[in-house]
Amino acid sequence: VKANGGVVNSLAFNDAATMMQFQQFQETIALLKARGYNDLVKHACATSGAIRFPWAHFDMVRVGLGLYGLYPHTSLAAQLPLIPAISLVTRVVDVREHPRGATLGYGATYVVEREGFRVAILPLGYHDGLPWALSNRGVVMIHGKRAPMVGRVSMDSVMVDVSDIPEAVKGADALVFGAHGGYELRPEEVARDAGTIVYELLARIGPRVQRIFRH
Repeated sequence: VKANGGVVNSLAFNDAATMMQFQQFQETIALLKARGYNDLVKHACATSGAIRFPWAHFDMVRVGLGLYGLYPHTSLAAQLPLIPAISLVTRVVDVREHPRGATLGYGATYVVEREGFRVAILPLGYHDGLPWALSNRGVVMIHGKRAPMVGRVSMDSVMVDVSDIPEAVKGADALVFGAHGGYELRPEEVARDAGTIVYELLARIGPRVQRIFRH
């Protein structure tokens, strides 16, 4: 019997190609066993494969995003409910009122269309990992209500419309993604709105963001 070792596969394509990969993987395992490698650790599935192909778990699975309660693809939610275990939360540092016709942010890309328009300023920008692509299209949650981003995401800050959120005052928590205070804004949704993938959204969180670990 040969020394201990392992054999790994990484699923990279559509369903038809995945089935072919599994077949080739099993053929490779059989070939190795025929050559005396009988004690190999075999694994092929990351989070998506582990959920979709329970018959292909082999000796172990490589759960990455799943450990954080996240999905590589939102279509997997119907197969296994997951609760986000990672959240990005900031706080309102100021609230200002702007008249109709006022413009907000670099490039004046947002024009206020109503009187009594209240804007909350959040100390989080693209330097901290908030995608610039969320300018004028992203949302945060304040007291369980969605507050749309208005104007461009700046390096160190972003503005959100809190005209209909009276609880949005200086010091109030703002959920950027994850779960907080009994509310949820899934990172997968934020990544979709930014035109990216949830892996990049998480990997881009900057060093200025304080990390708090709860056990």
